[in-house]
Amino acid sequence: MEAARHNAVRRFVVVSSSTVYGKDAVAPFCEDAPLGIPLSPYGASKQAAELIAKTYHVLHDVPVVCVRPFSVYGPRVRPDLAVAIFARAILDGRPLPLFGDGTILRDFTYVADICAGLYSALTVPDIEGESINLGNDQPVEIRKLIDIFEQALDRKAVIDQRDEVPGEMPVTHADLSKARRLLGYEPTISLEDGIAKYVVWLKEGAKTA
Repeated sequence: MEAARHNAVRRFVVVSSSTVYGKDAVAPFCEDAPLGIPLSPYGASKQAAELIAKTYHVLHDVPVVCVRPFSVYGPRVRPDLAVAIFARAILDGRPLPLFGDGTILRDFTYVADICAGLYSALTVPDIEGESINLGNDQPVEIRKLIDIFEQALDRKAVIDQRDEVPGEMPVTHADLSKARRLLGYEPTISLEDGIAKYVVWLKEGAKTA
């Protein structure tokens, strides 16, 4: 933020997270409603990053925009995230760890849609100081995600049922009203199509590994 302050950047985009919405946040999550207390140190760090950035915007006119991606997935997704863990377990025939009963809801968003939103956040005029959700607006149960992977991979999952993880949000759901109004943002890739694209990438990587 100090570097941006002293170098007159045209736009400073803070990539925040849906985890800023914590305990008592009401779904679908609206950017200008109370966030609640984060349920993880990661979420707390993202809330803090937004607050610092907006302080620089107010004090020093740094042209800040904060975006809040929701459950990003697709080619090159981090291997420690659920999408990658589930896909690899089913593909390899290994037990798939399922925490709880699989009814928690997540707003999975394909990486190309997120990239489109990020580009708009960099280029659309007169949105400085805003926080904006980037999601898919279609939360699905984790067990539904497993079903989609089974169909895409043409294999059954071997479920390793485990206790629910404390602190998990029961639902994440992006209200996209502001993103549509300010950015012209509209997700275009359904979860089924996005998982199919991810599986193609994953299998190609398995062939060359």
